[in-house]
Amino acid sequence: MLAIRGTVWYHIKVYCNAADTPQRLERKRGAAGRSSNGEDEEALFTPNGACDGAADAGLCRAGGLRRAEGTGTIQLPDGVSFDEKKYPDVFGFIQIPNATQCAISKGHYLAQSPKSTKSSTGYDDDYYLQRDLDGKTNKAGSLYIQAYYNKSDLSDPMTVIYGHNMANRTMFGGLQSYGETLKFDDNAVLYIYQPGRQLTYKFFACIPYDTSHILYYHDFKDEKVFNAFFEALGKAASDPKYKSDTNQNAFYSAEGCVNVDKTNLPQAGDKVVVLSVCKNGDDHHRYLLMAKLVEDSSAPITMTRGEAEAAGIPADRIQDKAAADAAAAAANISAVEDAAANKTDTASKTDTAKTEHKG
Repeated sequence: MLAIRGTVWYHIKVYCNAADTPQRLERKRGAAGRSSNGEDEEALFTPNGACDGAADAGLCRAGGLRRAEGTGTIQLPDGVSFDEKKYPDVFGFIQIPNATQCAISKGHYLAQSPKSTKSSTGYDDDYYLQRDLDGKTNKAGSLYIQAYYNKSDLSDPMTVIYGHNMANRTMFGGLQSYGETLKFDDNAVLYIYQPGRQLTYKFFACIPYDTSHILYYHDFKDEKVFNAFFEALGKAASDPKYKSDTNQNAFYSAEGCVNVDKTNLPQAGDKVVVLSVCKNGDDHHRYLLMAKLVEDSSAPITMTRGEAEAAGIPADRIQDKAAADAAAAAANISAVEDAAANKTDTASKTDTAKTEHKG
């Protein structure tokens, strides 16, 4: 009997990345046994954002996760803390360690646009375009997501993070040069930290795009839209003459600077982060660096109930997988129905008014 079934493990993307070799999975299996009554139904063990105690430390260990020595707690980069009172809009911290010529290698806080009664969307979506985290005017702005389109828990199929292309290589400055020469190996990663949580994303594409607003013109919760977008990316990577005739799938490979790992394109069910920055010396296109989630320290682990009990996992942290899957499916159906009820047909959005900011 396998303690962790490989297909299920991969499907829910629990600590599954290039570092998750069979040997590492075997060590994880070895941290658990089988209960005396022989139960082997699947269960979910939830780390709750951090691993507590000896049992958790063995089960939650995974390549790439920064944990404080001797504990299971996620270790934040030096000097990073989350002060909700001082910076209420900050929801995370992003770092690209191997972009060594850019300030983002040391990392930067992420903000979410605040609410606004003056906006038709209910949010001041570009509040941080030219403001620092204190709300003071600053041409460098901050790194941010738009609250109308993205949730701060990074649960959307696609999350777009905006930042200026600063000449001094702060914010997202210098990332185009990084992306153009990026090798899609185990070092091609970015990390996003939240309190008690670390998310690891692996880059798979760096490519120009027109200035149309990606999230306005695409409903990525629609699997067909999601898959079509990345199918178009594959075509754009292969065809230097590729150009979209609409505001959808508007990659622009004719501009050059294309670097895509066509063997690792996302499919519906994946979660993607897009870093959106102005293309060097070009106000008519943006440069996108795209990365796929490969590891989430807060994701549940799948194993049999007997194995979870033998590993000493408290009963209140073990869920029946079948029941959890059914609840998730019901929630997904409800979300799809709500989206359908409120959806504006993206195919009809042919106007050019909704564009990305210049930066």
